[in-house]
Amino acid sequence: MFGLILWIALIWLEVERNYHLIEKEKEKPDYLHSFGLRVFLGILGLVFMCKHDPFLEWELTVPYFVYEVTSFYLIFDLWLNLKRGKPLDYQGKQSGWLDKLGKPFYYTLKILCLVLLIISLTIILA
Repeated sequence: MFGLILWIALIWLEVERNYHLIEKEKEKPDYLHSFGLRVFLGILGLVFMCKHDPFLEWELTVPYFVYEVTSFYLIFDLWLNLKRGKPLDYQGKQSGWLDKLGKPFYYTLKILCLVLLIISLTIILA
């Protein structure tokens, strides 16, 4: 359970970092660069979340990986937009490439992520 909460804290830190860059320093975040950081933190998160060795028993790690990916995609932009006082589905010039595929795709992907998040948490917490 600690690892699940730690991951949410890491998302919050990424939101805070991006908020500071955008609103305080007036810089555009380099999401490709921060992707590498998120991958590193995601692997670290798996180590803390999994009750098993995430590298040796990778099939047991899949629900945790799904949890990380879906929770990040569902929470990050929502949290950042709320903090910035923007509409919940606001997409700026630096939004990710998935977000630029249009609102129908955006909402479909969000719904799919929510379903997968619920499934992954059901498996993890069982």
